[in-house]
Amino acid sequence: MDNHYQIGKVEAIFIIVILSTSKLIANFSFYFVNTVGSGVIVNFIYIGIIDFAFMILLIYLQQKFQNSDIIDISEQVGGKLLKILCGLVCITVLILSAFITLKDFSSIIQKVYFSNFSIIYILMFFILAVLVANFVGFKSLARINLLIVPFVIMAILATFFSIIAKINNKSLTPVFGDSYYKTFITGLSNVFMISNLSYVLFLKPLLKNESDYKKICIISYIISWICILLVLIVTELLFNSTPSKEPSNSVFLLVRSVNFGSFIERIDSLFILLCVICIFSYLSFVVFLINRIFKKLFNITDEKMISYIACTFLFSLCLFPISLSALYYLENYVYRYMIILFSFAFEFSILIIGNFKKRIRKEKT
Repeated sequence: MDNHYQIGKVEAIFIIVILSTSKLIANFSFYFVNTVGSGVIVNFIYIGIIDFAFMILLIYLQQKFQNSDIIDISEQVGGKLLKILCGLVCITVLILSAFITLKDFSSIIQKVYFSNFSIIYILMFFILAVLVANFVGFKSLARINLLIVPFVIMAILATFFSIIAKINNKSLTPVFGDSYYKTFITGLSNVFMISNLSYVLFLKPLLKNESDYKKICIISYIISWICILLVLIVTELLFNSTPSKEPSNSVFLLVRSVNFGSFIERIDSLFILLCVICIFSYLSFVVFLINRIFKKLFNITDEKMISYIACTFLFSLCLFPISLSALYYLENYVYRYMIILFSFAFEFSILIIGNFKKRIRKEKT
């Protein structure tokens, strides 16, 4: 057991929350509401129930695997070969998620604030900060995140109450969207938005008290669900009240719309700074998970070397020239369906087969 990695209940909850809500800084909220329109609230409640049911099933299936994450379970199910396959799939999902988020947000920062500077400097800032954070250690990062998440939640609440007071709420009608088919069938692909299932299966070995695992999963899910819902509502209100359907800079447009009367205006710089800190925390945890997976797959003990490799690869990937349309395609289609397949097919298949094999062994004994 890695005692120097173990964290408490609140720290674990906040880590899952930051991992789940950071995608809001990219354009995923726009793609969500663009899929279902004014049916965003009904659709999110609908997929929230589905996601929650799957999470309860996940907790039940994982309870027979003590102190094990998805990599350990895959080894018990299919040996070294399945362990390597599972690890490579997990790394691919994490890298793609980190790439999309960093590339998208860095492009926004560069266009709005540093148009005369190359995006390389912005990327280097994030990569070096993430590298330093992973050198400092996971526990220190988890403690810093305890300070970040409350401010993130307060910022989401401030954005929600500021925007909803100014825009005509008729943008949210009809509540079932343009059609039931669009809200409940086409909108089913929006289950990718709540990605707790992608992260909680790495959590168990990191907990001081494994008995808290169920509470952590449920509480982090509820907090993430509420935060994402509030952002989706204001995204629908804002973009339904403007003629543009272009997703570029959606986060910036949201925070630029926040003010509280004539005395507190143009506080977007504070919100962007918070977004920067949030992205830094998110990327740091993603690189940490990649480190963990590499260590388990190849028995590498030098964590600094893995951090260098992961950060260098992510930096190089972000430097690869890609058009905005291609980036939007990655965000709206490739990432969406990759998360769905990973969370609802790949992970659950391993857990179901693992439970089946354990039952057979128990019957034989």
